[in-house]
Amino acid sequence: MSLQVAFLTGQSDPGRCAISPLQQGFLKAVGVRSEEVVEQNFPFEATTRPWRETPLWLASIANVRQVMAARRRGFGERYRPVVDALLERRACTLLLTGSCGLELWRRVAPSPALRTRAVLVAYGPVAGGCAPEVTMVAQGQHDWISRLGYTGQVDVRCDCGHMGYLNASPLLKAVSSLVTCLRSRSS
Repeated sequence: MSLQVAFLTGQSDPGRCAISPLQQGFLKAVGVRSEEVVEQNFPFEATTRPWRETPLWLASIANVRQVMAARRRGFGERYRPVVDALLERRACTLLLTGSCGLELWRRVAPSPALRTRAVLVAYGPVAGGCAPEVTMVAQGQHDWISRLGYTGQVDVRCDCGHMGYLNASPLLKAVSSLVTCLRSRSS
């Protein structure tokens, strides 16, 4: 199997990186096979504790702290090997970068040879700019957070706010088509 799909979003609960039931449902809805799913979100720790509900206000604080940490010296050096190891596992990795995930990707800056294995879908991005690997950017018409934090090109418009992307039909359809295309390209 040469495709894997992973989420790279802010770590809403600093002690955990297991993907949520909503993220699992999204992957199932877009046709990702169980063997293609990376069960952990960034920083992809296999020994993470199980997912648990985190209040939105607490998750927001954790995400802001993570972005601020990403802007400090040492973040890229610490997490580049983790992201490189993820990308080395398969010929193609579809990274679903929600909210500050695109900013985290830019700060980690994987090895140039491995960057070619990554395909990024940024949904609701809050980032200073895009990375060359970004294939698609989705932004919600009611997502004032992303509209303030990202002013680049948008490919898919969704009728949602910042927390509604994984249920937004336009994103589901676009990612489903992309998964089919990547799977056929990488087999």
